[in-house]
Amino acid sequence: MSAQSKEIKHIKMGYLSDGINEMKLKESHIAFNMWAQELINDQNIQLNIAYYDINANMLRDYKEKKIQSIGFNPWFYLQNEVLFDSLSHEYWAVRRSSKQLESYVVLVRNDSNINTIKALKNKKIATRSDSYLGKMFLDTEFLKVAHEESSSYIDSYIYTKKFSTALLKTFFGAVDACVVSEHTLDLLTEMNPNIQKKLKVLKKSEEIFMPMLALFHKDLNKNIIFKLEKNIANLKGTKKGRSIFGLMKIKSFEPISIKKITPLKKYYNTYLSLRSEYVK
Repeated sequence: MSAQSKEIKHIKMGYLSDGINEMKLKESHIAFNMWAQELINDQNIQLNIAYYDINANMLRDYKEKKIQSIGFNPWFYLQNEVLFDSLSHEYWAVRRSSKQLESYVVLVRNDSNINTIKALKNKKIATRSDSYLGKMFLDTEFLKVAHEESSSYIDSYIYTKKFSTALLKTFFGAVDACVVSEHTLDLLTEMNPNIQKKLKVLKKSEEIFMPMLALFHKDLNKNIIFKLEKNIANLKGTKKGRSIFGLMKIKSFEPISIKKITPLKKYYNTYLSLRSEYVK
């Protein structure tokens, strides 16, 4: 074997915890470290995870090539998409179900007499504390019909650590409505069919969202990305690999085309346009 083939290639991936609150910090560190070790098994690649809690710090290190890949909530990509696109050449996304893209839903109780978005005026709405995309969805809907952002239209947000808690608060009548991922609604309805009897979908977004987006730097060798993709496919076929994905609460981590991300980018631009028009 040649010296060149034995050369160890080092990759450092940045992970921004802000906006990905479904996993506890300790759990996410354990899961990602296990994932990194399994992912590079039998390859001349060393993958390390750098954890960030401030987006600006991760962006700085990505620009300076201190990290070659980043994983974060798509909200932070949208805020700097031109810059990220100029630095990146490969996009991956987390998939939590059979669908690669997800929806957000606004849920209310069937007995609430709330039948329109406008009827949420002065109501209490629960959502996950770092649900930036969910809040953007609700703000966009309010801006369309009431020409106001949610913060000035509703009574208050009740923030929770998990989407499931926000949904259950609505189910038990502690709040008037909630904004959660449709994935959460499907999971909880499967466990408790009564949810479908007591709650109704007031508004549903298009399927344009993903829970986490990952970018690979344009200077990273594409052959390395190919090897990582191959290893992920192999990992999903092993018992240990499925356990790791289970701990991470995902089904897969896979490439996504710019074409599939474009509707989300367009939606974000619509949101900005509405804010510019109505928020003074």
